[in-house]
Amino acid sequence: MKKKTSLNIDAETYSYLHGVHVPRRLYELAEIYFIKNAPTIDIGSGCGRDTSWLNRSGFPCIGIEPLVGLRTVASNEFPEYTFLKSSLPDLQGLDSSKFNNVFICNVLMFVPVQDIILSVMNLLRITTAGGRIIISIGNGIAEKDGKIIESYHPDRVAQLFEHLRGKVLLIEKNTNVINLVIEKDEERFKPA
Repeated sequence: MKKKTSLNIDAETYSYLHGVHVPRRLYELAEIYFIKNAPTIDIGSGCGRDTSWLNRSGFPCIGIEPLVGLRTVASNEFPEYTFLKSSLPDLQGLDSSKFNNVFICNVLMFVPVQDIILSVMNLLRITTAGGRIIISIGNGIAEKDGKIIESYHPDRVAQLFEHLRGKVLLIEKNTNVINLVIEKDEERFKPA
C-alpha cells in the first residue's frame, strides 16, 4: 500500500471539502456579470471545481494554483483544462489585460495585509478594460489550520479597488462571506 504524504492528504481533504461546499451564489454572479465566451481565470483554483464549472458554463477558463498537490488533483480530475502555478500578490507569468473574467473564491483572505495593495493592482493589471472580477472573501476568521487568515472589511476592499480605478458593481455581505463584483474602468484605469 502506498504511503500518503501530508501534502496528498491535505489535497485530498481539500478536494473533498470543495465538492461539499459549492459556491452557488458565485456561480449565479458569474452568469449575471461575466462575459460569455471570453478569456477567464480562476485564481486559487484548488482542486479545479470552479475552473471546471466556468468552462462548462461558457467561460473558457484556466486555473491558477500555487500548491503542487492541489494542481495535481485538479489536473488528474480535469485533464481537459489548464492549471498553472502562480499566486497573489504578484500573479507572476500572467499577461496584462488578458482576462475578461477573473474569479476568486476564498483566496484573498490568505493574502497578508501588507500585500493587499499589490494584489489588487495585479488583479486589475491582468483584467481587460471593461472586464469583471468576482471576489468572495470568508468573513471573520482569524486562523485556520495554522494559517493566518486576514479579515478584510468589504467596504475597505471596495474602496481600494475604486482608488486603483476599479468600479464596484456589487457588494454582498452576510455572516460567513462577502462577495464583490468589480469592473475595470476603461476610462479611469491607467497602468503605472
